[in-house]
Amino acid sequence: MSINAIGRTTAFLVIALASVGVVADGGHQQTPPSAPPPFEGTYWKAVELAGKALSIRGDKREAHLIFQPDGRMTGSDSCNRINGSYKRDGESLMFGEIIATRMACPDTGDTERAFREALRDVNRWRTVGNRLELFDTAGTRRAVFEARTAT
Repeated sequence: MSINAIGRTTAFLVIALASVGVVADGGHQQTPPSAPPPFEGTYWKAVELAGKALSIRGDKREAHLIFQPDGRMTGSDSCNRINGSYKRDGESLMFGEIIATRMACPDTGDTERAFREALRDVNRWRTVGNRLELFDTAGTRRAVFEARTAT
């Protein structure tokens, strides 16, 4: 067999293996990209509000949302439990009246305020991988959530 024939055979094998999901690094199977988590029923942990990353210290409650298929949502603003309604139509997302408990939590005021302002101002959403991003009417990203296992 000539060198050209070996080269063509090798190229054919690489293409054939790639088309069935096998890579040339020892035959490991490629992992297909996973579908984004469903909007409803997923525990969405807040990781960014108003452009600032959130860090949870100590025993503070996680800021999060869980959307129900019936247009209701529950969650926490990092201190208080919240629930309310939402309306989603395509990429549009609007929150209705949100009610909250009134607990006193030290050092959570900035997070609580940013969380509630983000929900008040949201009108559009999108998912990117395991992230849920919420935007206002100007197109400014107001909040980022990551799909997580409930804590």
